[in-house]
Amino acid sequence: MTDTGIDDETRALVLARAGYRCEACGIGIHTWLRYSAQHRTPRGMGGTTDRPWINLASNIAVMCGSATTGCHGAAERRVPGLNTRGFWLKSGQPPADTPVQLFDRTWVELTDTGLYLPTQPPTERPAT
Repeated sequence: MTDTGIDDETRALVLARAGYRCEACGIGIHTWLRYSAQHRTPRGMGGTTDRPWINLASNIAVMCGSATTGCHGAAERRVPGLNTRGFWLKSGQPPADTPVQLFDRTWVELTDTGLYLPTQPPTERPAT
C-alpha cells in the first residue's frame, strides 16, 4: 500500500505555521493531545497521483483530535460551519484560493510555503 499522506517536511511546516495549536479552536497541541493534519480537499479513494497538490501546505489544516474526534472529527463529519471557515472544501473549491478563518477569527490564506497571508472573508473579497 502506498502512503498518500503528507511528508515530514510539510508536517513540520504546518505545525510551525499553526504555532502548535489547532487552527480551528486554538487548543495547544502537546505530546499528550492528539492532533491530525486535515486535508481540506480530501485525498479520496484511489490515491493522489493525479492531484499532486493534495498534500501541499495550502491544503492542510492542523486540527485537534482524530478523524472521529475533536475539530478534525467535526471536519470529517462535514459540519457546515467548518466549510464556511475553510477547514473542509466542497468539490471544485481550490485550496490555494479558499481562505481559512482561524480560531482568533482572523482570515488567512494558507500558502504552500507554510505561511499565513492575511486576507478578507470570502464574501468581502474584491472581484478579480
